[in-house]
Amino acid sequence: MRTLHQLGFTLIELLVVIVILGITVTFVVLNVDLKSQSKAVEQTAKELLYLIESAHQQALLQAQPIGLTIQNDGYSFWQFTLSDEQDTGTWQALSHDKLLSLRRIPAGIHIDLRMLAGTEGIKVSATEQPKLIFLSDGTQLPFKIFISAERSLTKYCITGLANGDFSLDKL
Repeated sequence: MRTLHQLGFTLIELLVVIVILGITVTFVVLNVDLKSQSKAVEQTAKELLYLIESAHQQALLQAQPIGLTIQNDGYSFWQFTLSDEQDTGTWQALSHDKLLSLRRIPAGIHIDLRMLAGTEGIKVSATEQPKLIFLSDGTQLPFKIFISAERSLTKYCITGLANGDFSLDKL
């Protein structure tokens, strides 16, 4: 026959179960966060590739160079316009263009532009002056753009060749 104190669970048993549940929930939450960061990296890379291809085509169609600047929180496209004297020109942000206007990147996503010189990549710092320029003849300097996140192992690379070919690779 059981006595009253033998019914139910002890305090130690309850605490062990609560700790196990807490650890399990922590792993589930971390796994979901890592997957969402990976999806954000993939989406940002695909969107940037699409916009680069569009800017390249627009430079060809309009016979005017288009440049890309990458800042810490986003990226934007610029168009080179000659002045009336035809000797000088200025870069103007394509803020009126719905497709190529300023884009913000999600928090925690990093975009790193490297211009290729021979076999080494030269890291380009963030400035207002475009470092990556799509010329009106369909060419540009070779480049690599790396897209990654702080809390994700997922990394993508957009490669642009001098002849205007682009590719997206998961690293």
